[in-house]
Amino acid sequence: MPLDFFGHVLETGPPVWVTDNWWFVAKTIATVAILVVIKLWSAGSSNPAERDMHGRVVMITGGTSGIGAATVRELGSRGAQIILLTHTPVSDPFLVEYIGDVRARTGNELIYAEQVDLASLHSIRKFATKWIDNSPPRRLDMIILCAATLTPAAGKRTQTKEGIEEMWMVNYLSNFHLLSILSPAIKAQPWDRDVRIIFATCSSYIGAGSIKEPLSKESWSPGKAYKRSKLALMVFGQAFQKHLDAYKRPDDLPMNSRVFFVDPGFARTPGMRRWLSRGTLWGLFTYLAAYPLPWLFLKSPEQGAQSILYAAMESSLIRIGGGKLVKECRVVDFARKDVEDDEVAKKLWEESDKLIETTEKEQAAIRALQKKAEEEKSKQEKEAEKVKEVESLVEAIKKGKESSKSKGKKKAKKDTPSSKSGAPTRTVRAVALGATTELGESFPRNTKDTLDQDDDRTRQTSLVTNPRISTGPPEAMSHNPPSAAPAMTNHAPPPPPQMRALQLSTAWERHAEAMQHNSSIRHPVFFTEKLRRPPPSLGPGMGMSPVAHGYVYQDGRRADGNSAPKL
Repeated sequence: MPLDFFGHVLETGPPVWVTDNWWFVAKTIATVAILVVIKLWSAGSSNPAERDMHGRVVMITGGTSGIGAATVRELGSRGAQIILLTHTPVSDPFLVEYIGDVRARTGNELIYAEQVDLASLHSIRKFATKWIDNSPPRRLDMIILCAATLTPAAGKRTQTKEGIEEMWMVNYLSNFHLLSILSPAIKAQPWDRDVRIIFATCSSYIGAGSIKEPLSKESWSPGKAYKRSKLALMVFGQAFQKHLDAYKRPDDLPMNSRVFFVDPGFARTPGMRRWLSRGTLWGLFTYLAAYPLPWLFLKSPEQGAQSILYAAMESSLIRIGGGKLVKECRVVDFARKDVEDDEVAKKLWEESDKLIETTEKEQAAIRALQKKAEEEKSKQEKEAEKVKEVESLVEAIKKGKESSKSKGKKKAKKDTPSSKSGAPTRTVRAVALGATTELGESFPRNTKDTLDQDDDRTRQTSLVTNPRISTGPPEAMSHNPPSAAPAMTNHAPPPPPQMRALQLSTAWERHAEAMQHNSSIRHPVFFTEKLRRPPPSLGPGMGMSPVAHGYVYQDGRRADGNSAPKL
């Protein structure tokens, strides 16, 4: 036990190994004491303030890593309703898991996320306009702006997709754009609501050049760009506080919104790790190998968040007004006078407004062109699909036509009887009003002219004796039977099925040939307003099937008011 050891030392004196090596022991004790003092000093102050955050709505950027994540956990554990603005989609697995983890740790289910890319003016405007487009105005108690980016020391100048330098956009211009749009929602809060806007800044603003002089590409460096963005953020914050103070409420009560700047100090955040490792793999190995030094001299994210929590929860800040700088949980003065310079703030505000207006107009034109190109591309794809469908339909028509012809020829050869002399004979049985007539004629098998004449006579006889059989195109069809049809009084039995099939096959072939040579009345389309069915005598049957062949007919005479069969 330690008490026994100290009692023994008091009675008998220090042990021999201490007296013999007293110099080594003294150096060890002094070294440990110095390290402890350095660690306590670098840890900074702790937040002494407490505040009930239940029911308060807090909007925070940069809340998924570093100091912002520590702030989210602390405020969430106190019951605040938190809205994270993150560049990743809300359906991202990492973000979903992160929010679930924070909810489980804090026991608070009122933690949400919204996608807002701080490197895009369009994304910021899209969210902010959606937020203010509500009646009554949404509740908003606090805005904490922790998001920032830092290019490694050896990094090159990078731009956003909209053509703005990355650090200038994320560290300053995004906050300017967000608060400019949310300004009506901030002013519309009740007079008794303590609204606080907290900017996370850095001591590097002290070494920045004049904000009046632009930073050219030739003189650009990561350090200069970062310092200048932080100085611009503080100048804008002071101007925004004056803008809120100048607003006259409809109820003539004083403005209740206050702006605070917080310097959290140097902490072991992902941005600091990226800066120290110079954005390289070897630099990361060096950082990990020398990790005791960052652990000793740099704050942890939880320690860096203490000043932000102080600015968010300290009740005494209400009485001193806005536009103050908080460092190590106490209010300090600014190290530069131009932070509160009205001329510098006015020029910066005007230039920022002009830059945003110009950039948004250019991006709107680009988005319009992209949308038009996408619509044209979609239209071309649809047209290509239609052409492909029509081509496939035409191909199916051709195949069906060839198949029908081959089957008809085979059937005709199979069913045609032979004469005594060996020459084939074509017999047509015409049926009309119960009378039966047979026409027979022998013709040579290979004589085409004789076959054509016989087919013509067969067609004429069929039209006269049976008005239901039609072999002409749709224009030649009529409801009224020909007047030349002879009167038949005797009823005769119907023709055999084979002869009936031959008549239908021959009529369909004639009709298909007529349609083939007159493409104006044949439309291989799927949908049309002017449709008609094929002749009743031609289908459905062995010789013709509109579904199988894919034909869709359009009545060209109906538009002229002429007589035509109706559907």
